[in-house]
Amino acid sequence: MLDHRLEKDTALIGELSISQVRLMRDELTWFVLVPNIPNAVELTDLDFELQTGILEEINFITELLCEFVKYDKINIATIGNVVSQLHIHIIARHKNDRAWPNTIWGTESIDDFKNEQIELWKSRIAKKV
Repeated sequence: MLDHRLEKDTALIGELSISQVRLMRDELTWFVLVPNIPNAVELTDLDFELQTGILEEINFITELLCEFVKYDKINIATIGNVVSQLHIHIIARHKNDRAWPNTIWGTESIDDFKNEQIELWKSRIAKKV
């Protein structure tokens, strides 16, 4: 079951072998992988094979970003202080984004989320899966 905050703040754009791929409702290109593993809180709650699978999914999203987005840095994080359900943030950062060079946590989106992004990323992921 998906945490209600993740459901509210993200849009489902695809399914991988282990995780849902969700797009954060933010002007940044910000993906959230949510493993379909009940009661997982920490990455270390998963056995090594699942951890390896998650890393492959992180690499998949990063390769997708490399193909379609010009960025200065990719941030990958599993914070989980507010939402304990295991989820992995993958964010394309730019030197001119709202928080650079600091972390994005605790900042608010300065531009409206574009719903067209959902369909665009859905099609891109579908072509690669």
